[in-house]
Amino acid sequence: MYRKIAEGAFPPQIKISVNGAGWRESDIDRWGANSVAWRSGSGRGSSGV
Repeated sequence: MYRKIAEGAFPPQIKISVNGAGWRESDIDRWGANSVAWRSGSGRGSSGV
């Protein structure tokens, strides 16, 4: 999973606390629907948010 994050082929983690990280549900849903075509930042604004 971390290799795929580094390659941009899996949604990046977001920091949710000092020692915790998670993923946006919408990113995971889009990745699950089409993991081959998913790229980090796709479907978002230019800021990546």
